[in-house]
Amino acid sequence: MRFALVFLMAATAAVAADLPFSSPATVGELRFSSDGKSVVGVCEDGVVRSWDVETGAIRSSVRLGAEKLRAMALSNDAMKAAASDKTGVIRVWDLKTGEMLKVLEDTIPAWMR
Repeated sequence: MRFALVFLMAATAAVAADLPFSSPATVGELRFSSDGKSVVGVCEDGVVRSWDVETGAIRSSVRLGAEKLRAMALSNDAMKAAASDKTGVIRVWDLKTGEMLKVLEDTIPAWMR
């Protein structure tokens, strides 16, 4: 079975990008880089994936953990990303190297989880 993220042009409904996706995991949130050349998605399987929009190639794939990822943000230069999971842990990493730069714990009060 083939999985993919398909982006359509709003005005014409033409396919703008067809990005391969090797997992049936639900993609929770997507963010385009400011230049529109890449898109990053957080997935329920604990993996954050980055795709090249033009070629569809996966630029990077980082396993952040088993917890469901909830939200993410990209730096303006699309070189760093941050994602939070349902336990309130926020992880910041380098998208190019996959290196974890910072882990912030206890960021969400227990009553909000």
